[in-house]
Amino acid sequence: MLINQITYRKFIITIFGFLMVVFSSCEKAIETVEVLSPDENITYKVETKNGKLTYSVFSKDGQIIEKSVLGLNVNGQSISLNSVIKRIENYKLNETYPYRGVHNTAINNFKAAKIYVTSTTSTFVLDVKVFNDGVAFRYLIDNIGDAVINQEFTNFVLPIGSKVWSQSNNKHYEAHYTEKLSEEFKKDEIIGPPATILLPNLKTYIAITESGLTDFAGMSLMADGNRSFKAMLSGDTKKVGNISSPWRIIEIGNDLNTLVNCDIIANVSPNYDKNLFPDGYDTDLG
Repeated sequence: MLINQITYRKFIITIFGFLMVVFSSCEKAIETVEVLSPDENITYKVETKNGKLTYSVFSKDGQIIEKSVLGLNVNGQSISLNSVIKRIENYKLNETYPYRGVHNTAINNFKAAKIYVTSTTSTFVLDVKVFNDGVAFRYLIDNIGDAVINQEFTNFVLPIGSKVWSQSNNKHYEAHYTEKLSEEFKKDEIIGPPATILLPNLKTYIAITESGLTDFAGMSLMADGNRSFKAMLSGDTKKVGNISSPWRIIEIGNDLNTLVNCDIIANVSPNYDKNLFPDGYDTDLG
């Protein structure tokens, strides 16, 4: 009887240990997330390595954005310090809606993921939407009380040989545009978006800009002298409670016409006030 009890006890301990290993494996942090466009030609890839949160963008014709940093500074602390991806919530949408001008029907077709991240200082969501003609992403940050956002770490690393058309005015975006290669920008040189880029494959154009800018500092880009362009905020942003950043947008197409007719900026912008514009884009403002 004693032998049976001992054997039974060892069996229980063995099973318990096995279950602990299984559950520990199930809770293992996610290191890589890929979100594909509906036509599967564009991929937004998120990675964590040694606590560093990064993203990159690919198309069927090659790399769009090389591995680039993600993050914001909230109340003097980086939200992405020692990041761990905990879970992913996928969602999607395919709709059209009335728009303005000759291009009077907008297409809002995307696959998306809310990527839940914990770090040393914060819990937040990287919200990613991937369209057939580009990507959009933003930060949703859990916050209680007052907050000041005074710095952004998001950057955009361009492939070597990328041709960039940009202007240096980050106030009203109306300076003369100039052309130079991504590696020719000097450290701390400023770009007022949108920046238009022809990638070295000579097949792909992209435009870097933002949208959904509500009660938040505007974004320009600052070169680091090594093909990387960091999101630079125009000033401090003060918030109370949870924080939603503007969308960072990379439009992607095989020609400039695709960029001009891209609907991503409108898709991620807040809806218009129907009391102010009862007939939508056909409202007579005269």
